[in-house]
This record gives sequence, C-alpha cells and structure tokens, in this order.
Amino acid sequence: MWIYQEKEFLEASPDDFGFIYLITNKINKRKYIGKKQFWSHRTKKVKGKKNKKHYIVESNWKTYWGSCEELTEDIKIFTEEFFTREIIKICKTKGELTFSEVEAQIKMDVLTSILKESQLREFYNGNIMNRWFSKIK
Repeated sequence: MWIYQEKEFLEASPDDFGFIYLITNKINKRKYIGKKQFWSHRTKKVKGKKNKKHYIVESNWKTYWGSCEELTEDIKIFTEEFFTREIIKICKTKGELTFSEVEAQIKMDVLTSILKESQLREFYNGNIMNRWFSKIK
C-alpha cells in the first residue's frame, strides 16, 4: 500500500508522470528515496504495417518496492509488513521527476546520514544519479 498525504493512494491520474517515494524499514529505521513512473510507453509491431503502434500502459507501481539490492534483501528478511511506502511528491513530467528525486536525496543527505541508535547508514541509497557515491559502508 502506498500512502500519499496521510491517505492510501490507489489510482494515478493520466496527467501525472510519476512520483518520488520514501520506503522506511520500521525495524531498523533505514530508508530509501527513489522515483517511479506511473505509465510505461510501449510499441507493438503491426502486421502488414511499416510503423509500430505506440501505446501507454500502467506500470507496476502499485507493487513496486524499489531497485536497491540491499533494500530488497531486507524486505525478504523482514517481510513487507515491516516497511512503509510513502509518496513524497507526484510529478507531471519526466524532467520534474528526475530533478525532484535528486533534490530529495540531496536535501535528506542520503549519502552521509547516520542513525544515532545503531550507527548504520540512515539510507539504503548508495549513490545519487550513479554519479555521487557514499563512502560510508
């Protein structure tokens, strides 16, 4: 279940491109910030036609749990019930989605923030845009 503005979020508007999300491990308090598109653009070859048909389908956003290996391993260990999935921001364009993800990751200091209680890295995120990497293990 996704939460947006303290309510369960079930349906995306066709006008919205995607969202920035925060997944939180309720046991160890670690978090992950990422982005996900609501819609996928597909093409299909049409028999007897030179050009392909373009169409839009809903992505797997309702069941999506992120692409971070460390996070997905913890989800297998602890199970989904010990995690929350929150939508931080809904974006109208691909550019806004990419910028908003980087902005949230920088503002929340995902590469260097440490949990005081456990001394673990606060965020599962190991990099920002595959350009800046955490030096903390």
